[in-house]
Amino acid sequence: MNKLTSNKAAPLVLLCLSVDIFLPVFNTSFNCAQISSLALLFVLILQLIVVELLIKIDFKKILSVKHISFALSIIMIINIGALFVRMERFYRFSSSEALPIWVILLLTVLLFIFTSSVNNDTLARAGGIAIAAILLSVLILLFANINHSSISRINYMSIDVKKIGKAIIDYMYFPVDILLYFCISEDDKIASRRCLFTLLISVSTISILICVIRELVLGDSGDMMYLHTLARLGGLSVFKRIEAIHIFVWILAALIKLSALFFTSANLLKSVKYSKKSTFVFCIVIWLAFVAVMYGVNLYWQKVIIQISGFLGAAIIILCCARKRAVNEKSF
Repeated sequence: MNKLTSNKAAPLVLLCLSVDIFLPVFNTSFNCAQISSLALLFVLILQLIVVELLIKIDFKKILSVKHISFALSIIMIINIGALFVRMERFYRFSSSEALPIWVILLLTVLLFIFTSSVNNDTLARAGGIAIAAILLSVLILLFANINHSSISRINYMSIDVKKIGKAIIDYMYFPVDILLYFCISEDDKIASRRCLFTLLISVSTISILICVIRELVLGDSGDMMYLHTLARLGGLSVFKRIEAIHIFVWILAALIKLSALFFTSANLLKSVKYSKKSTFVFCIVIWLAFVAVMYGVNLYWQKVIIQISGFLGAAIIILCCARKRAVNEKSF
């Protein structure tokens, strides 16, 4: 698998991180922007600490360990299954005449077949184009809802430690996209630190901004698909409703993220000495199994699976590296 520089990998990883904002992983029990912002800042600090620990690891060596590559591949496939379910539900929620599920599954498999024949550079270029479309979509969404916003809808609350703690648990999440970055990028620690810190801070800032905009426009609404609701409410010039742009951009972004995760998981399995054909079949079978699992559990357990998977991947790498270091020190 050819490696990318941090400048090339950054747009693709930013795209993947952005998908989790607009196809929500979380359905929090309250919508106060003040509490959500404090929780997101705490989670950001935790994410930056984990990233700092990962940056100190030599990923070129650690990914040569077969069981680590295999574990990371499975974790990415779990996230592919979770993302597919969220994408399909968003598509059904936003479309009046949705395609049957078997057609969507078949089209996704065809996408994976195409993905297996491309390389990192192609995915990085696609990510760069899509992230430009996302930024344009966000700007349109913000400007289109200016007339619908009101400062009176902001719910000012006193600092409640219990509510903030519950919000932190709700938002607690380490994106598997960070592990994706380490798998596809060159092992330049200074550039990686600068790139990942910038990406995580940018995404957290956008998340906080969206929490504020949501409350300014929707108030205390508990709508999980609030961004789609904002797109339906918004109108800009001759475009009275802009949800068509919103649907197209975010489904495109989700498909590129699916492709990037599938491509990386398949290449990690190849490093375990599986053939290309057996790797593809194995990934598809495991993906379909996890899709079935995700459809069989409720939203709460879907969220728990996604939350655990990212931290689990990071923990496996950090603990394995610490164990190898301890063995080397003991041998001396």
